[in-house]
Amino acid sequence: MCYLIIMSTAHDQNNTKRHQEATKIGVDRSILTVDDALHLLDGAVGRSTLYKALKLGLLPHKRLGRRILISRARLMQWLDDDYRPQPTEAAEVGHARRG
Repeated sequence: MCYLIIMSTAHDQNNTKRHQEATKIGVDRSILTVDDALHLLDGAVGRSTLYKALKLGLLPHKRLGRRILISRARLMQWLDDDYRPQPTEAAEVGHARRG
C-alpha cells in the first residue's frame, strides 16, 4: 500500500514536470496543444474563445484522441484575421461535425 502511494506521487511529479517543460518549449514549436496556444497568446484570447473558434472551424486543427493540435502559423493567421478556410478545409470541418 505504501509502495502505491510513493509510485503515484512520483508519477504525478513526472507528469507535472513534463507539463512544465512542454509549456516552456511550446512557444518554440510549430504544432501546439490548446494549453501551449493559450500560453503563447498570454491572455489575449481566453480558453472559451479559443475552443469556440476550434468548434466553429475558424481555426483549423487536428484531433488525436482527446488531444487537439493547432498549427502555430494558422493560429497567427487567425489572430491577424487573414485566415479564410479553403473549400476543402470547410468540407472537412463540416464532415467532422457530422461524425
